[in-house]
Amino acid sequence: MLFRSDFVIPPGLPVWGSIIDDIWALEHSSEGEVASIGPEWLGRAESAWVLRGVAPNTNKSVDGARGEEIQGYYVHPTGHWVGLSLEKRRWLFQATFKVLMQRWTHVKVIERLIGKHGFLHSCRPCLRSLFLATYSWLEQIRKEKPGAVELPHAVWEELLCSAIMIPFAEFNLSSSWSNRVEATDASMSGLGRSFG
Repeated sequence: MLFRSDFVIPPGLPVWGSIIDDIWALEHSSEGEVASIGPEWLGRAESAWVLRGVAPNTNKSVDGARGEEIQGYYVHPTGHWVGLSLEKRRWLFQATFKVLMQRWTHVKVIERLIGKHGFLHSCRPCLRSLFLATYSWLEQIRKEKPGAVELPHAVWEELLCSAIMIPFAEFNLSSSWSNRVEATDASMSGLGRSFG
């Protein structure tokens, strides 16, 4: 089945989506019930790719599992929330404070940290407005190409605010407005956008 963004989105689960080389299905099943529709869809899609000569990466295949990641987002098995796993949130929190406690930090470390926070912000769109000074500063500093830098106060404060907001960076699949899923890769052009 070819799925285009202008098709009417199904009003509820199960849904499926694809971003070029990754396919996934998200299905609701009650406690003790085994998901059946999603694995069937994925099996048919995998068979179609095999017929075209594309071998599946069995190391990345997860069928009918609860509490797994889809495109980097953790889908809680019973809480109906989607966001970073609690372990990744903890790592990001710790990494942020390690950087904030240093006077000088390498630019590559800052770029990576800001990228991780940017992905986190996609779990709660209102957080995207946090990095007003940070993105401007990062653009300027990239032109200068220094090794180590001292964070300006505004950038330091924005990273601190983002770290404090880490627990709130998730969305609820049971909310009435969550009947459409949109995912994107890191491409600013939007080429990696996918709808489900």
